[in-house]
Amino acid sequence: RNAAVLGLGAVVYSAVCGTMELAIVGGPMTMKRAAQLLALVAVGTVFLVFIIRAIPDGDVRANPWTAFELSDDGLSFEVKTWFGGRCDRFAGWDVIQTDDRVEITANLWIPNNPTSCTLALETRRLSVVLEEPLGDRPVVGCGTDRCLQMGLVD
Repeated sequence: RNAAVLGLGAVVYSAVCGTMELAIVGGPMTMKRAAQLLALVAVGTVFLVFIIRAIPDGDVRANPWTAFELSDDGLSFEVKTWFGGRCDRFAGWDVIQTDDRVEITANLWIPNNPTSCTLALETRRLSVVLEEPLGDRPVVGCGTDRCLQMGLVD
């Protein structure tokens, strides 16, 4: 990311210096055209800097969660994850159902170079609707080997 910013700076510098040089020596470029080109380069630079800053500089990691409220028919239950006190952001849930198990992942995005952080604790809930009743299938991914026992589910 830093290399991209430095490379962009070099392109802008050479474009500006080249434009000014052409304008000073009276080449085919007029001062008006040089000013227009310089303005275009400046706008493009600002746009690219915003794009580069928007590129995530961090990692997505699994976060612990708790299960609760298993339905009587075994077809649905609720899960909840909590996070905060750092600069992390919730990045979504992944649910994979197979004949052997149900795997749930709560994803957090954790920045490499945090800048503005909050101490607020946040939670996110998910209603998991199963294609088949849970039955004997284990629910995995909560950060322990006893996902359903960790919450209010029996």
